[in-house]
Amino acid sequence: MILMALFFLQTEALALGKAGQLPPSRRLLLENGFEAILIPNRATPLVTSVVVVRAGVVHETRAVSGISHMLEHLLWNGTVRRTQEQIYDEQDRYGFINNATTGTEQTSYFIMATREMAGRALDLQADMLLGSIFPEEKLAKEREIIVNEIAKDQVQDETAMSALFSARLYHPSALALPVIGTPDSVRAIPRDAIVAYYRARYVPNNMTAVIMGDFEFEEMEPLVRRYFGAAAPGVVGMQPRCSVNPAALGLTHARRTAGSSRLLWLAAPAPGFESSVFHPAWIVGSLLGEGLVGVLNARLREARIPGSFLDVSTGLDVHGSTSAYQVRASLEPDLAWADAIRVLLKEVTERLATGKWKEADLDRIRLGEKASLMRLWEKPHYFGLDRAPFIATAGWEKARDLVRSLSWVEPADLKDMARRAADPKGWAVFALGPDIPEDRGALAAAGATPGGESQGSRVTPASQVLVEKWKGPRAPEGPVSGPGVSTPQHLVTARATLENGLTVIVNSTDDSRVFAAHVLIRNRSAAEPAGKTGIVEILHRLAGAGTIAHPGASLDDALRAIGGSLKVADDPAIPYDDIYLSPEYSYVRLEALDEFAPRALELLREILYEPSIFDPNTADAEALESAKEQVLSRARQSATSARERSRILLAQGLWGAGHPFTAPFAGTGQTVESITLEDLRLFHPVYFSPRNIILGIGTSLRPEQMLQVLDAKLGRWPKPPAKPAAPPAPAPGPLAGSMAGGGEPGLVFETMKTPQAAILLGRLVEPAMSPGASPPILSALAAVLSRRMGDTLREKRGLAYSLGADASPLGGQIQFTASMGVLPEKVEEARSGLREVLASLVTSPPTQQEIDDAVRATSVRMLMRGLSRINRAWQRCIEEQRREGSRVPGAAGDAVVAQQVAAAARLLVDGKPDASVNGKPNPWVEAIVAPSPPETLR
Repeated sequence: MILMALFFLQTEALALGKAGQLPPSRRLLLENGFEAILIPNRATPLVTSVVVVRAGVVHETRAVSGISHMLEHLLWNGTVRRTQEQIYDEQDRYGFINNATTGTEQTSYFIMATREMAGRALDLQADMLLGSIFPEEKLAKEREIIVNEIAKDQVQDETAMSALFSARLYHPSALALPVIGTPDSVRAIPRDAIVAYYRARYVPNNMTAVIMGDFEFEEMEPLVRRYFGAAAPGVVGMQPRCSVNPAALGLTHARRTAGSSRLLWLAAPAPGFESSVFHPAWIVGSLLGEGLVGVLNARLREARIPGSFLDVSTGLDVHGSTSAYQVRASLEPDLAWADAIRVLLKEVTERLATGKWKEADLDRIRLGEKASLMRLWEKPHYFGLDRAPFIATAGWEKARDLVRSLSWVEPADLKDMARRAADPKGWAVFALGPDIPEDRGALAAAGATPGGESQGSRVTPASQVLVEKWKGPRAPEGPVSGPGVSTPQHLVTARATLENGLTVIVNSTDDSRVFAAHVLIRNRSAAEPAGKTGIVEILHRLAGAGTIAHPGASLDDALRAIGGSLKVADDPAIPYDDIYLSPEYSYVRLEALDEFAPRALELLREILYEPSIFDPNTADAEALESAKEQVLSRARQSATSARERSRILLAQGLWGAGHPFTAPFAGTGQTVESITLEDLRLFHPVYFSPRNIILGIGTSLRPEQMLQVLDAKLGRWPKPPAKPAAPPAPAPGPLAGSMAGGGEPGLVFETMKTPQAAILLGRLVEPAMSPGASPPILSALAAVLSRRMGDTLREKRGLAYSLGADASPLGGQIQFTASMGVLPEKVEEARSGLREVLASLVTSPPTQQEIDDAVRATSVRMLMRGLSRINRAWQRCIEEQRREGSRVPGAAGDAVVAQQVAAAARLLVDGKPDASVNGKPNPWVEAIVAPSPPETLR
């Protein structure tokens, strides 16, 4: 049957103008109720479809807790038209990036493909969404994968705090349930319940697709009709209503952890996204945090209270029918909980009661939201995923107009909204850390369970603390990096070395309104003085904390005035940004609106060369102590992270004890405590030397114009006598091992109480000694190994949720690594399985088709990473840094053939002598961190 369609063309000629509106889009509503929003974006030759299914936690009950997230996994197990193997084969063959994420109100599925493969990608996505069959024989394996994922999440303190927050604040509504479910619920949900939930929620009139990329309206509309128009609509009820639990307000809720983080959150009721007064609340939530951490620490100093707040952020925890103001703080160990709660709650509620915000304050927030929208616009998959909760709860039009609607808010609206939340008794307090005073009586009185949900109506007085045991923490795992650099349309690139030695690479495109600057500082670990590990991390945090011209909070104000965003250090709560973290370099990332490019570069100059540590009139000692405590907190987290500890153990085996690459990025308690202001002032000119920096720029300005601005803003500083030394060559110790002939690699093991063990298996290859194993060949081999690991160890055996292989240029070598995060009881099985898969590279050499598929998928992934100007600038910096240190010229653009990959596999797996490091036979090293030793060591 040919379906009729309704078209609504939004003519938004000034789409990226003052209101922050999106470019032209077309709403396509099919007869069966399927809604598609079509948004052309021709920055790169990719097309992304994000389908928002209104199936999330709010639609669940305790009996089926986690069922929405289960479906996110199960849709890959087969359809009426495709087996699981065919789904994966098709993804592999055409290089699709096919993934999903579950939220409280929705589950979002995105697929990304090249322009030429867009039709095939939509066909696969529609088939999975509307034709899945859930084979019984696949369920047990998938349940164990999810349980492994739960174990991975449980070791993160932020995840534990979020669970406590939701369980208490939103009880007894479904919002209190964990998105991912619990091991018991995931293992117990019967197939019949899964099928019934799928048939009720996964119907076309319960879905909205945001399709964005390199296409014309006229070519995309028929594809949407063809693939999504045939399914019959279903009967979909109203979205469930949820609210904040009034019994949770006025209380302190706490959870004791085994980790090192000390987190303090506050929450108060706010209107949901569906409400007509949501937008004033959004602005209040943003304004509430401006300069807050500086004021709080000043209050502590005035009262002579030991300790400080490490950081504080504010905003809204947004849902459809309700939201919550959220204040998130982290504390240093010396700050007492009672003092922190009292000072934070007092300052927040006084700001709300006396807030005298003016139009200029609103304009500042609007500009920031507009800039954020422009950054999202560069990345279609992020744009769709970011807007998904709003689309699910209030529809596309309200989600589209979020930024524009902020322009209707008046200062008087803010005052009225703030007063509603100004009563301290209307706030709930959430505290998580290893030193929470335990009060079992209070816990029993609240009727709380180990999951954190209150089962009864009784609550404790505000003076009491509810405490629960929790395990923690683990540094998040990031995606592996791969070869290739994206090339957007209309790209003009220029490279220059300024007079002071600064290397600059300018990418000029006309596809964005974002100005981007990625600063790569070379020789991170090798540059750190002996006994001062962590000094780079401290220096970066001080650079982002203030400059001579803009000390403290005034730097934040200057950034907000240009729609700016600054990132100077890794955030352990964000897994994907680990790709910017390396012992070879550190980074500063600055984004702003392109119209403010000269002002952004002036701020960048101050951040790099004039941090406030060089101003004798500023409170340097206080700034230093704050930065050191932030780094100490990060060091404590790393020390209790199985993933981070296994990385260091592997480095010790591969590079030798004492090599700079074996040092933790955040140092140790002893090294960080020893760092003085004088150390920083001596180290800064050497490390932040222009000769030690590569600067990548993304802009709309032509390169010749930008180079003039760069020379004026950044090119006039004198050259220092030298730049930091490069890292030394590796010197493997007595751990040398080989897997040739069934041998064992060198094993490094460390005991750690953790819900998820970490396994790393690695080897170094020196390209100059092994010309057949060039970076492109080893990258292709790693891509093939990742796929085989995923197919065998995750999909067939359900051993691991997180796994993969990587071949990364490092210190003039190529470090080949395979990694897995597994349940502790699965360590031996995982080790054995990993060896089997690695050996299969020799016994069943990759076919040319397998290699081509893996390389194609890697290329698409790199195109995805290069969608934004800031990431293209990062890619150019990495390309430059690797070119400088490469011992194998050329090769990067050469095609990879099966014979080369097979030879590289034999070289790696069989441990031939020509795979050497520093002229010596190169060992395989296995690093394991788990609660108890593997069976073979007992």
